[in-house]
Amino acid sequence: MKSEKALRIFFLCIGVIFIVAVISISVYSLELLRGAETQALAISAPQFPAIEFPVIQTPTSQTTEIPQQNILIVFAEGLDQDQPLLKGIWLGIFQASKPQVIFLPVFPTPNPSNEYEDRSLVALFNIQSTGEPVAEFYNYVQHKDIHWDHVVVFDDQALALLMKETNGLDLGEGKLSGASSVTEFSLGQQDAQAAQIAQGLLLRGLCQETDHLVQSIFPSEQFLSISTHWYSDLDLPNMLTNPELTDPLAGLSCEVPLLKEISMNSLEE
Repeated sequence: MKSEKALRIFFLCIGVIFIVAVISISVYSLELLRGAETQALAISAPQFPAIEFPVIQTPTSQTTEIPQQNILIVFAEGLDQDQPLLKGIWLGIFQASKPQVIFLPVFPTPNPSNEYEDRSLVALFNIQSTGEPVAEFYNYVQHKDIHWDHVVVFDDQALALLMKETNGLDLGEGKLSGASSVTEFSLGQQDAQAAQIAQGLLLRGLCQETDHLVQSIFPSEQFLSISTHWYSDLDLPNMLTNPELTDPLAGLSCEVPLLKEISMNSLEE
């Protein structure tokens, strides 16, 4: 009897130990499975760097602030001629909240692989009777994945007038007077990179003179008298004489990343 009772106790202990072992193994396996799933998720989900998009503020009835706008800037020669000649295309990204303008080159491009596209842009460029570029030109620019909200077109004569009215421009060789910069600057650069640099310097210089130009040239009849040499779908004369719109432009930051890149490359060499 005693041996039978001892045997039952022995088997009961064995059973308890077995059950505890099964539960322990199950719990451990579950934790391993969860850990594996977590690790698999961590491996399968690539970690991309966070992209910070600019916050676009929608104007309200209490403010006339302009939100971020992309402006297509076109340089040409002879807008008053039957066949004006395209010389440059830039995208100006204006952020009113800073305020800041960033200028990015679109045409011409120094890359030889883009030579066909550049020639196509030149061939397609022309203007309507209103001074606005033709639809075929717009369509081809959009084909390059360029998107804009407004358009500004200047030819060499309009640029000369703006340059002459500035307090001076730095076109790469030190600051020149407005009149001197007109004679030194030319849209007719043969080399694509040289054209980009010259146009980038001009854009930055004119941008930095925005406050002065707003007070001098834009309100004048002189600028309106050369309307055949510039075009915009914006009402520039009225906009640029509206203090509610122009006052926030004080301290406007004018950035041309291309010029910084070229400057850094020259320093490395």
